[in-house]
Amino acid sequence: MPVGHGDPAAARASAGRRPAVVIGVDIGGTFTDVVVVAGRRRHARKVLSTPGRYEEGVLEAVRMGLTDAGAAPGAVTAITHATTIGTNAVLQRNGATTALVTTAGFRDVLELRRMRSPEPYDLEWRKPAPLVPRYLRFEVEERLDSHGCVIRPLEFASVEAVIDGLRRLGPVTSVAICLLHSYRSSKHELEVADALAGAFPDLCLSLSSQVLPELGEYERTSTTVADAYIKPVVSDYLARLEDGLARLGVEAPLYVMQSNGGCLTADSARTQPYRTLESGPAGGVLAAVEVCKQSGYELGIAFDMGGTTTKASLIENGRPVYAPFYEIGAPLTVGSRMLRGGGYLIRGPAVDIAEVGTGGGSQLWIDAGGQLAVGPQSSGASPGPACYGLGGAVPTLTDADVLLGYVNPSQLAGGALRIDRDLARRALENLMPLLPVATPEEVAFQATVVATAGMARVVRAISVERGVDPRRCALITYGGAGPVHAAQLAAVMEVPEVVVPPVSGVLTAAGLVSAKIEREFVAAVWSELSGEGETSLVGVLGDLKDRAVAELGSQGWKLRDVRFEPSADLQYEGQAHHLNVPLQPARGAWVARLLGSFHRAHQRVYGYQQRSAAVQLINLRLRALVDVGTTSVHSKPSVERSPADGPQTTTRLCYFGAGWIPARVMPRSMLPLRWTDGPIVVDESDTSIVVPPGCRARRDRHGNVLVGVPTRRPGGTA
Repeated sequence: MPVGHGDPAAARASAGRRPAVVIGVDIGGTFTDVVVVAGRRRHARKVLSTPGRYEEGVLEAVRMGLTDAGAAPGAVTAITHATTIGTNAVLQRNGATTALVTTAGFRDVLELRRMRSPEPYDLEWRKPAPLVPRYLRFEVEERLDSHGCVIRPLEFASVEAVIDGLRRLGPVTSVAICLLHSYRSSKHELEVADALAGAFPDLCLSLSSQVLPELGEYERTSTTVADAYIKPVVSDYLARLEDGLARLGVEAPLYVMQSNGGCLTADSARTQPYRTLESGPAGGVLAAVEVCKQSGYELGIAFDMGGTTTKASLIENGRPVYAPFYEIGAPLTVGSRMLRGGGYLIRGPAVDIAEVGTGGGSQLWIDAGGQLAVGPQSSGASPGPACYGLGGAVPTLTDADVLLGYVNPSQLAGGALRIDRDLARRALENLMPLLPVATPEEVAFQATVVATAGMARVVRAISVERGVDPRRCALITYGGAGPVHAAQLAAVMEVPEVVVPPVSGVLTAAGLVSAKIEREFVAAVWSELSGEGETSLVGVLGDLKDRAVAELGSQGWKLRDVRFEPSADLQYEGQAHHLNVPLQPARGAWVARLLGSFHRAHQRVYGYQQRSAAVQLINLRLRALVDVGTTSVHSKPSVERSPADGPQTTTRLCYFGAGWIPARVMPRSMLPLRWTDGPIVVDESDTSIVVPPGCRARRDRHGNVLVGVPTRRPGGTA
């Protein structure tokens, strides 16, 4: 590893000697996106992802981005990366061969789960198979009580039996250790870990007392197992990526986005890789939050449609909505959804994102009922959609978009990828005998209708299902396919306005350049909240702060660099779920203020409050945030094509369900500041913005494209 990697002090020193160059790079299922901010200029680029060796696509994106910016690799001061490596390992079940060590009697926690079903009326529904099969789940004799006191000491004979079992059963590369009540005392888990490390020096270990020291046996076990399952995969990938960056001459620290919208150092990501699950979507939401702040939207829906999935997240008053847990691999993933249980549960703070398997690369197929279906299978980057000419033969949503005239019919990704419209037509024609249609464009348009219905599920899940009227929201759309389908989706959900920011096709990568280091430290308390305990709770917060300072100090950060945000998990006595509430212990009577905040939060979330009921304090939390010297991409001038750089307005035939009609085609810079009627297609290097007939569009002073969608306003007005 070259000097400077993971060294923020070196990065800050070099930043003082030369103009800062900050890079954000995001891996998608089809494309890898990069944004390079050099001085006061922003440069965006898409390259095809490289499944199997994703770091090669990242390195190519970084190399091309630096070339576009005219910047030397040594000038880079920070590089922030969002990766799907861990998520893909879980989804594709190709993570490490993992074992679980747990307290005697708790071997089947992964099987029992929480007895939830995402499909309550589906009698054939089956739980996802555990990431650790039963024959690799071992029990040790030990027991702590709920206060961390030893009831039964750890029997080392049972630990030796685990070691013998691991030797006998073959090449286990990672082990999750999750003992009962270890959130109170890590003593027994550390003893088991020491024994396993002595017997197997190369074994990856994940301890629940380090991964998730919180109540909830299933949640703690599931999260720790996921951490162990992806740890070797993520560690190997980051090592290859850092080696490649070193060969390019990039000496800046590598940061990795985590699911809560903050970033980690690469070393921290290796230690707790579960924090990087869902890292890509969080970066896009951060950028969408900045768009809402910039344009004054109180309610926004971040809508990200890439090559394999569609994601949506609610933005309220300039802040994303957070969830205390989420699932990987469910047909519809929503952190706050009541009907969950279809995926692998991960406990930890995360931007609350709904996700469904519909994207540009989603394959079109006929289901058992003879109906056209879209996804969740995706052609990805290899072989890709048929129109790419890379060997794909199965029709995809991108093929439909190309045939309908919605995207540039000759090239994508700024000319890096040539498009063959005839290949798209032939692929779609293969479905015609199975459907009551006369032309391939009818197949293509039906595909967009079906895809829109799937995308509406995620928007409904984060708005209507929470009592938020989508007619009061703006739809902030991004991703390579998002601006293509956003107006059609907005019409279905009655969202009145679509906002397409500059560099929308790579907005997730743009969001990464403004990310901050974020670490959360937690202490389990489980006591009644009262003023008498203020002193002891301040002591617990002090211990958490000491832990934060020690960890961040080991990474080169000073106390003056760190901002702390304490909070508490509270619930009424007898409840099974808690709410997280910010607290301010530096001021007097803070417990009374905390109680008031909790009652108000409970009223807002659940519709009632009980001020006479006892309130239990479950956990104290401390978020530590550090500005890593990145920048806000929204404060930088866009690198936009001026009228002199390319063709003026032209026309292209597009199909919107009632025959072919000419649509005006223009670059973003040619779109007027006043409303103009569709149909319009705004062709960009990273996406296309489709304004259907009946809609209108304009450009605002921030460079955003606004699409007005006809809809009934709340109250029934047109």
